[in-house]
Amino acid sequence: MSFEKAPVWVSRWRDRIPTPCYVYSEPELTAAIVRLASVLPVGSLPLYSLKANPQPRIARFFNDHGARPEVASEGEFDLCLAGGIPARDVIVGGVAKSSAFLERLCREGCFAVTIDSAGELSRLRALPASAGSVRFLLRVNPGIAIGGLDMGGDSQFGLGVDEAMEMVRQPRFGQHEFAGLHFY
Repeated sequence: MSFEKAPVWVSRWRDRIPTPCYVYSEPELTAAIVRLASVLPVGSLPLYSLKANPQPRIARFFNDHGARPEVASEGEFDLCLAGGIPARDVIVGGVAKSSAFLERLCREGCFAVTIDSAGELSRLRALPASAGSVRFLLRVNPGIAIGGLDMGGDSQFGLGVDEAMEMVRQPRFGQHEFAGLHFY
């Protein structure tokens, strides 16, 4: 069905359509990805946050078109896998990653894990080498306000700039690969 015909279809079947009902246009989604790619620097890695819309088929569509899924929980990670997205394509963030989930990511793989605190990095490093390894990003909270979003000061969402820079200067990452910084 074309996107233009969707309102007619919804109107006709509205009493039988389960809610919520989402209607997407593949050409519109494709055009959006193309527009985004056209303004990003060459080599950029666009991400699709499942927090925005945890629909496995949409996440798979974006992944197939070059926008890797970014998840904030083990449940969202499982949604990606159930939707046919390879674990190696998923970026895992979120402040509530258990040691068991970190170990699972080492065993099953993922594109990268975002580490939010020194304690979380310690838990990752404490995993046995037999669990495998992951690439990780250190999430940095730069302590500035942008528009109405103020993530400055102490926060569970990332490391302070000085703390992150010290961790990078004195790397003790065990079998894990430091892949870069993620600024929040």
